[in-house]
Amino acid sequence: MYCITKNSISLKASPKNRLFPFSKTTLKPSFHRFESTLKRPKSPLEPLQPLQTVPHPPKYHSPMSNPQKLLADYFDTTNFQFAGDVKNQVASLKRWMELVYLRDRPLVAVDIEAFERNSNLVTEVGFAIYDPKEQGATLLPSIRTVHLIIKEHANKKNGRFVPDNSHRCLLGKSHIVDLRQCSAFISEVFRHYFEEDQGVLVGHGIKGDIKWLKTLVGNVPETCPIVDTTLIHKLSRKGNGSLEGILRQVEIPCGRLHNAANDAFYTLQAVMAWCDPYYRRKYNLDVYDSTITSVSKNIRRRMQFDDAAVLVHEEDGIHLYERLWGCVPEEGESDVEM
Repeated sequence: MYCITKNSISLKASPKNRLFPFSKTTLKPSFHRFESTLKRPKSPLEPLQPLQTVPHPPKYHSPMSNPQKLLADYFDTTNFQFAGDVKNQVASLKRWMELVYLRDRPLVAVDIEAFERNSNLVTEVGFAIYDPKEQGATLLPSIRTVHLIIKEHANKKNGRFVPDNSHRCLLGKSHIVDLRQCSAFISEVFRHYFEEDQGVLVGHGIKGDIKWLKTLVGNVPETCPIVDTTLIHKLSRKGNGSLEGILRQVEIPCGRLHNAANDAFYTLQAVMAWCDPYYRRKYNLDVYDSTITSVSKNIRRRMQFDDAAVLVHEEDGIHLYERLWGCVPEEGESDVEM
């Protein structure tokens, strides 16, 4: 039995069920500190003390108000360490970056998928278009993406050498058209963006896509500038570089590749990153790296067909944070040849 008073606590053992070898224990702790915490304001309307606020950090000013100056400063201050003729390579890189980074021309990324057992049969056409006139002050780039499936070849399915993702357009919509209407659509895209707006043709291994485009529309704009992600990649990395490998190099998530629209969209993102001074400095893309991470055939196939991620077991969370945030060098960081 407990007896509680203002200044003491008395603990009495029950006579029926003694839990202690003594009959009475009196504890007299001080309640003054505890009692003071229970005091309430004199009035429920008593104003609260204002919270201490942290001063606002200085306002961030975007450097994109003058991209020409930013690009010029980048080339003036960067020590390019490429493996070949550095002078000509830097000149090529500067030309490509001016076409992409200055945002004064539409970027038209195209990808063609063909039947793996007969590459003369085009099965899909994909476009991803970035038009500076449609951006305004938006933070997220607005990209117009279109996926065409050739009606005559719709039954030609891949799956042995490359995954069949023809019905897995991440945009959520695909258009089935016959060859004639596909040709008409492509011609209109070319007229709009290359004859009227002086656009830039973007691709990953674009020579093969141009060859297929010529079979569909007969001719491709000869004077339009071209930016190829594989050529940009070769400046500072060994090998041709798969689209997935190029994207992973700059930490851009991707999936359902070998769908024409998906590939066109990811190609556009890749060229934007590899032609951005910030990305090039962050991922050290101006220093040649000849290492290629070896991946077993089974893992490579799983990554290609199932979009499987590489699982890395970690034992130190703090060290993981320091690696990912650049406090210490990333171990074994290199391009993955798919």
